[in-house]
Amino acid sequence: MSTIELTSHSAPASDTAPRQSRIRVLRRRLATFVTTLVIMAAVSVGVAAPSQAATNYCSNGQCTTYLNWTETVNLSNGRPPKIVTPVPQLTVAINAGLWGHVLIAKGWVWRGNCVAFTANVRPWATQGMTGWRCR
Repeated sequence: MSTIELTSHSAPASDTAPRQSRIRVLRRRLATFVTTLVIMAAVSVGVAAPSQAATNYCSNGQCTTYLNWTETVNLSNGRPPKIVTPVPQLTVAINAGLWGHVLIAKGWVWRGNCVAFTANVRPWATQGMTGWRCR
């Protein structure tokens, strides 16, 4: 009877440390990039409002942009604010993100709420799109 020997083909311990370090650096850079995009989008939404109806509140590294009822309804109907940045790729990314938020805004409008965008310099903190009672 023959025996089958199973061996694992894992990398030596000396190769895993640099790889884990590279992964850690990549995660940190990705988190910084995403945080920067969110902050720029939140600030741009407040700046791009022609009626200046959006309200911005910033404190302790966190900024929140509150859209009023009209702006929330416009966003939910597929008319997000036009945002132009000096970098065309960033403009495309921000506008694609806004179009992704159209369906979420519809849900907040159906509940009778407005939309708020929160961005924080700390990647682990609360950020994103939320609803708030505006009526």
